[in-house]
Amino acid sequence: MTQQTINVGANANDRKGDSLRTAFQKVNANFTELFNSSGFTGTTDRLVNGNKSAVLSNTGILTLPFSNYLETTDVNLKVGSQGFVTIRSNAASNLTDYEWTFDEVGILNLPECGAVGAAVIQPNDTTFGIKLISNGNTWAYGTDGALTLPEDGNVRQRNSFTRTSIVLAPTATETVVWTANQDWTSAIKLTIQVEGRVTGDNTGWHVQTCEATIASRGYANGTYGYGDPEMSVYGIIYTSTSPLATFGVQRNPTTRFVEVLATGTDLNNNITVSIHSLEIGTAD
Repeated sequence: MTQQTINVGANANDRKGDSLRTAFQKVNANFTELFNSSGFTGTTDRLVNGNKSAVLSNTGILTLPFSNYLETTDVNLKVGSQGFVTIRSNAASNLTDYEWTFDEVGILNLPECGAVGAAVIQPNDTTFGIKLISNGNTWAYGTDGALTLPEDGNVRQRNSFTRTSIVLAPTATETVVWTANQDWTSAIKLTIQVEGRVTGDNTGWHVQTCEATIASRGYANGTYGYGDPEMSVYGIIYTSTSPLATFGVQRNPTTRFVEVLATGTDLNNNITVSIHSLEIGTAD
């Protein structure tokens, strides 16, 4: 409603202005419009606009109506029935794609491709519960609680490393199938799996498993050189009539990294070598 102005006439008592009844009708209408637009209801603990109210308690808690916002220039805070609190950016072209929701049990739900620092978090993935992506590498937390690391991803605790590597090695050729993370690795534990087909056996792939430990002097602060690593292979078990591969160890003369070598035996195709490793760094 536009403001209603009381006609007071051209001069005092010229009887050309509004009657008292008409004048106070305009006063009432103006005040009604003012009270409705400002939200004042006669009590000082709330703002009301139509059927929606924001209430400030005597303990300082501000309660908003569902699906309404506290808004700044670029961000608004929403209280709604779908989540306890939703924060979203007004600068986004599609606001629903950029919402951070705190639900009633305290769970924070991030938007698709929501960023935390230099990493990107993608929640509610169709396959995984949540993904953490950094520089092209993805760590995925499944809805069943399982953690999936990227290919050749490491778990590091102080100077220890745990990972799984997979290499396709040619038959009867000595091939590097595993390389240490650091040149100062001094103790290594390997669980090795080999898969391949045996010449003359048409029943399918056979499997060999074994374990190995490696000891190395590391670089000894560079004073005495690196030294050659020593390896022990044990617990060799295989489904074929003879082992699928043999193993050796060396230190790469250029990189100084410890390397494990595999050689296939009596196979008619390449072998696949999978190694789960635990590495411990030297104390020096």
